[in-house]
Amino acid sequence: YMNCKDYAKSLRAFVECVSIDETQGEAWGNIASCYMHEKKMKEAFSTLEQAVKYSESSWMLWANLIKVSLLVKKFYKYFEAIERIVKLGHQEIITE
Repeated sequence: YMNCKDYAKSLRAFVECVSIDETQGEAWGNIASCYMHEKKMKEAFSTLEQAVKYSESSWMLWANLIKVSLLVKKFYKYFEAIERIVKLGHQEIITE
């Protein structure tokens, strides 16, 4: 559904996935992606927090959290995400 840009169906599928196993960080990240495409940044922020909780080593999730944190003015999380990106060895993302 994501490839077809049907974000409503994608959202339902990934919500079902995390209802079965809430530790699926990538599924949380996909939920956040659906919200980002729908311009629902507060929802994207909270689901990205869940995503990085379960997939701490995913630099892509942390990079998305940097973007969304700025948009929702959660600066504490913005700086935490930058720190995590640097620790993961992907500081080039910060300069983009």
